[in-house]
Amino acid sequence: MMAGLVLIMWVGARLALNGLDGWPSAVAGGVGVCGVVTWRAIRRRRRDATAIGAEAGTVPSLDRRIMKEELPDDPAEREAMGRLVRRRLGKIQRNQKWALPLMAIFCCAPAVLWFVRGRTTSGAVAAVFGVVFFVWLVWMNRRVLRRLTRMDERLGGVGRQSAAVR
Repeated sequence: MMAGLVLIMWVGARLALNGLDGWPSAVAGGVGVCGVVTWRAIRRRRRDATAIGAEAGTVPSLDRRIMKEELPDDPAEREAMGRLVRRRLGKIQRNQKWALPLMAIFCCAPAVLWFVRGRTTSGAVAAVFGVVFFVWLVWMNRRVLRRLTRMDERLGGVGRQSAAVR
């Protein structure tokens, strides 16, 4: 589903910026980006499954349960969820120091480049979209962090490993 959304957004953005004449390259680029997003999602799922000691197919169902804040009844699944929550919390807290400032630069860079080139209208549109997108990213980051923290508290110590095992 995510890959389809990326494809639609990519093609829509390319057609909006370059006009309808460039639709073949927009679709080809969209399919390429779609492939990369799909590959990264599958790779992440496999790495998460290996890290928490579960099957790759159980990670999406655990993710859905985390999103709904539902605790599984099965003790093994609850333990896997605890490990997944701890893993995600650790990654967010570790990468938050550099990821958000870097995303701020990526969100503002197109606007700055267009302003420098003298394209004030494109720069203004890019600035508005960049700021809105960055605010949305910060909001989503905080929302996910709160949800994971609540799930970690509800799970208690289930799925935690000692520092030597990690």
